[in-house]
Amino acid sequence: MKSPGTPMSRILRLWLLALLLPVLGLDAAPLPFAQMYEPASIAIPRVSPDGKRVALRAEIDKIQYLALMDTATMQLELSAKFEATVLNNLIWVGNDLLLVIVSNKAGTRSEFRAYDVKTQKTTFLSDKLIFEWAEMLCRPDRNSEEVVMQIGSVNGLYLARLNVRSGQLKVLEKASSSIHDWMVDRQGNAIAAYGEEKDRHFLQWRTSPTASWQRHDLGAVKEPALRPFAVHPDQKRLMAWDDTGEGGRAAIVALDPATLAKETILQHPQVDILRNTQRYWANDPGAIFGFVYEDDRPRMHFIDNEAALLKSALDRALPDSFNDIQSSSDDHTVLYVWAWSDRDAGANYIFNRKTGRLQAFGPTFPGRTPAEMGSSRHFSFQSKDGLTINGRILLPPGNPAKPPVLVRLGPDYAGPRAEAYFSADDQVFATRGYAVARIDYRGTPGYGRTFVSAGDYQFDKGMVDDVLLGIDFLCAQGWVDENKIGLFTTYAGGVVGLQVLSRSDRFKVWLNEETNLTDKSIDRAGLARTPSKDESKVIAELGGKAASRAYLESVQPVNLLPKIALPSFHLYERSGTHSLTPSNQI
Repeated sequence: MKSPGTPMSRILRLWLLALLLPVLGLDAAPLPFAQMYEPASIAIPRVSPDGKRVALRAEIDKIQYLALMDTATMQLELSAKFEATVLNNLIWVGNDLLLVIVSNKAGTRSEFRAYDVKTQKTTFLSDKLIFEWAEMLCRPDRNSEEVVMQIGSVNGLYLARLNVRSGQLKVLEKASSSIHDWMVDRQGNAIAAYGEEKDRHFLQWRTSPTASWQRHDLGAVKEPALRPFAVHPDQKRLMAWDDTGEGGRAAIVALDPATLAKETILQHPQVDILRNTQRYWANDPGAIFGFVYEDDRPRMHFIDNEAALLKSALDRALPDSFNDIQSSSDDHTVLYVWAWSDRDAGANYIFNRKTGRLQAFGPTFPGRTPAEMGSSRHFSFQSKDGLTINGRILLPPGNPAKPPVLVRLGPDYAGPRAEAYFSADDQVFATRGYAVARIDYRGTPGYGRTFVSAGDYQFDKGMVDDVLLGIDFLCAQGWVDENKIGLFTTYAGGVVGLQVLSRSDRFKVWLNEETNLTDKSIDRAGLARTPSKDESKVIAELGGKAASRAYLESVQPVNLLPKIALPSFHLYERSGTHSLTPSNQI
């Protein structure tokens, strides 16, 4: 996974860490920072339709290459160089032709290129095919060299059929700024689209490729809604994320576009099924085989029995990782597997079902090994008013007894809630002897609308109670040293963190990253965690303008800063300008 921040901000984090180590009682150690944040040397592996090759992006000395690997010999050859551009995606169109999507370094302009495996030549398809981004939706005919793409341009999103050999582009649906996703059947015909217009969700659909478009209003953008994203395997219904379900927890449903009747495919009793979690056989994005979600650990829900059996076999072979099937041959015999965990950002494997061979290739991150990293565990406890509060603690390698702990509040690049991904930022601390704990206090997204709404007007009440109870819980388990506790906050987590600091003297140090500590840190609408509550609703629920203003001022960080006496360090990055202030005043 990608780590946030520029190289400069990482250097400043290192400086912060050097300051922090003595405060919590540890000796500073040299940091292999470059190894912790090194980019993946191998990325975007794609298995060819016949399973004989894997195309991938290889990075050597900061230069990207298209590389081809023979799956029988596992030999890798560099095929094309991309020195001034970024290779964003690779799509097989037949066994000897690749559609390559590249962008400029700024990511503002993209284009299609074709790579012929036999001639080893790269072709610019056309100067007319310049766009912002593109996504393949299906390959309608396995015997042709055409793909159906949705393409984002300055004029909006349009649907097109592209011949990768000739570069001929046929527009199927004109560009629209209101359409966010086209949905096509297995023949590449557009049968539905999801969009937003005038702050309203809508579904556009038709009964056949030649029928007139019909439309359903799906409600206000800020309100819970259905979010169609693909055609159902039965080719009649749609797949959709549903935020309107029981308990306010997002689910996956099968949706009848005519009646909006729903059939639940996957809903969890505690957590949301987040968007963009679907998994499909890579050369056929229309063939969804399951969905990834996480409660106390990453899990997979299958709608394809073949994929379920394959995943079970992989889990027996690789028991210490989450094994994600990300690409396959057309007959699903040769599979590319991405195996990742909280200790490993990912390793590459090729699994051949006929021979039963599972072979690693890479390594993807040669500068570090999982054994050198800290490992995490999920925890949960009950709040004062009966809510289940979840969290995750990353423990240093070797699980030393009662290490000092950094309590992290606020979102990071992977999302708002604590999950079992690999975090280079957290591992920097864990590999230096710190535990890193994340506590998902009320109002944190990912546990349903009810849990989010429980955070309304709770910056100085329930949220603080949840954090302090979480720290008590960690100490009671004997996992951390109760006398060596630091606080690490980011963005809105700093607003909660300051309230925590004002009510507890347990902390030895405070690290703040990017939290605005002025009198404009939070506005009235931000006092409610429920997205649909605007300023007028907040004013009404807090008892009027005067009462809401008083509460707003009471939680503004600037009013609490003078009361905080412990050492604190603050990191800001704005438009390339960095400032680091080792004081209590900004």
